[in-house]
Amino acid sequence: MYNSETLHPVMPYDPNALLRKRFEDALKDGRPEAIRELACKWSIDANISDAELDSRVEQAMWAATLVLAGTGKPGRKPRIDFFLMHLLTSSLFLPTFMRAIRKTEDKARVLRAYVSTFLVITLIRGRPRIDAELMMSYSATPTPPNEKGGNERETNPWLPLVHSAIYAPESHVAKSIRALFYAAQHYGETEAGKVVGAFDSSGKEILPGAAKLDGTVFVRAAGILMDALGWVGHGQAVGDWDRSGLGWDGAWENSD
Repeated sequence: MYNSETLHPVMPYDPNALLRKRFEDALKDGRPEAIRELACKWSIDANISDAELDSRVEQAMWAATLVLAGTGKPGRKPRIDFFLMHLLTSSLFLPTFMRAIRKTEDKARVLRAYVSTFLVITLIRGRPRIDAELMMSYSATPTPPNEKGGNERETNPWLPLVHSAIYAPESHVAKSIRALFYAAQHYGETEAGKVVGAFDSSGKEILPGAAKLDGTVFVRAAGILMDALGWVGHGQAVGDWDRSGLGWDGAWENSD
């Protein structure tokens, strides 16, 4: 998507554009056809094995986490986009769908619909670019404000994360932490260089810095999410989701 000359965000950036307007503007000028063509390149067919299906689901959860939490700007306060967040929370249901749907071709159809939706939502948010090195610069042992971080081997960072998410007044916070916790349980032991989809067939990184990504991505993402939305279970004020369209450079002008 990043290399496509067609799937570029609509210019100029309009900070006041409503979601419907962003959809209408984005789905013009050959972009729907380009999205369908790109989605078809994701290797899914009616003969795909269960192991390969599991791999596609895993790819979806990695990608959703990275596009949500790894698309900020170095040296700037992280932002958590409200619409990109739904790519993460919806990815959690893919494993259940894969178990519940009987026909392999129907499973493939669901996955292809997911990746098409992923591309559309990313496009209407300004096609934010994943920065793998920035993602890995966030803390792997996030702690609530005013609390000292303990020894990594002695402290489970998920305990305060889940505790604070339970008390969050906005339900999407808990849903997001739930999805990240699930991903951490299943893929959290992934070593650097072993992330599914991080390299192309020639062994080249799909994204700069992708070789450094590991299973700590999910807890790092959870930490910056709580920093942005507020560790309300630990006395911090409630934060808010970002709706600026952070993929556009203009969304970062005149901000912290």
